[in-house]
Amino acid sequence: MNFNDLTVKLHLPGDSERDCGAVVLSKRPAADSSNRDTQVCDKSLSCAPAVSALEKATTTLEDGNSGCLELMAAEIPEKEPKDENINKIERSMPATGIGWRTTNILSQYLRPPRPGSCDWRDMAEEMGFSYQLHIQNFALESDPVAKVLSAWCTKPGSNVGKLLDIIEKIERHDVLHELPAFLEEDCKRWKRTQAEARDPIQVPEVTGNFASSTSDDLRGITLNDSPSGPPEMFDAYVCFAMADLEFVQQLRSQLESEPHNYKLCIDQRDLLPGGSHALVTAEIIKNRCNKMLVILSPEFLQSPSCDFQTKFAVSLEPGARKRRIIPILVKPCDLPLIIRHITLCDFTKQDLRPWLWDRLRKAMSIR
Repeated sequence: MNFNDLTVKLHLPGDSERDCGAVVLSKRPAADSSNRDTQVCDKSLSCAPAVSALEKATTTLEDGNSGCLELMAAEIPEKEPKDENINKIERSMPATGIGWRTTNILSQYLRPPRPGSCDWRDMAEEMGFSYQLHIQNFALESDPVAKVLSAWCTKPGSNVGKLLDIIEKIERHDVLHELPAFLEEDCKRWKRTQAEARDPIQVPEVTGNFASSTSDDLRGITLNDSPSGPPEMFDAYVCFAMADLEFVQQLRSQLESEPHNYKLCIDQRDLLPGGSHALVTAEIIKNRCNKMLVILSPEFLQSPSCDFQTKFAVSLEPGARKRRIIPILVKPCDLPLIIRHITLCDFTKQDLRPWLWDRLRKAMSIR
């Protein structure tokens, strides 16, 4: 084919009216080859998006001397830009502070298979889980994403910053675009919990023996406390709703009897009236008990004081490394997300109760 001019036009798919640009190549006689030049039309090729493939090419002749080559290009989708709010998130927040709504968003995006994209399995591998040992078992769960997050929360150093890094590493920019608003709410809730752990909800009341009520001199708050002597100490604080008092009575008889003789702190039996309940229980949980037994039931979930005590205990030990918190399920209910990562004793299974008492006594003995 002999021609003097070759025009190359690039069209975007789905837009028959618009050209991305055209390049005109002018061919001169051999004697004048040093003057060969290339001209670009008014429409610049620099404005064209990235091209992934040439899907169509046609050649037509004009006057026997010119050629026009038209190329139809496929457009590469641009990466979703990061949400600016992602920089406002408290990256150091422990993964235990991630709420249900955030977990649900992750599940909606990462559970369904998406051709060419990573899913929850890739996230689990980046979190350090083995495909053979863990991920195949996670896949059997109704919500594997929630199960992965729950297990990951128990790992030392797991926090929001690492979660965001993992999602970015598996190139799920759509998830990074959706998460910030939900994580911001989680961070606010976590900070409130931290503040509650540092400061009592109620104003401390001054008794006749104390000028102020601090963790150093909070004495005389339990039945056997002596203001002038050492404070009364316990093996465990029992956090429960009054509807579960019957089970707490069984718990007391099993743990406080021979040969174990564990000493439990039960509000209605051991705490003296007259002080701030939030301040007193925070002092007991933090400074006077080795363990905290959390009696889970639907009534527990409705109790504001149980909610505060549990969050306070978790804030003292977010990773559960010292195993201070022992959840005990006595009635079927949804487990609080904040302790869902901790292994529990399921006392709803009546036939297993003899074994469960043995497990509980053993857990109580670990310091």
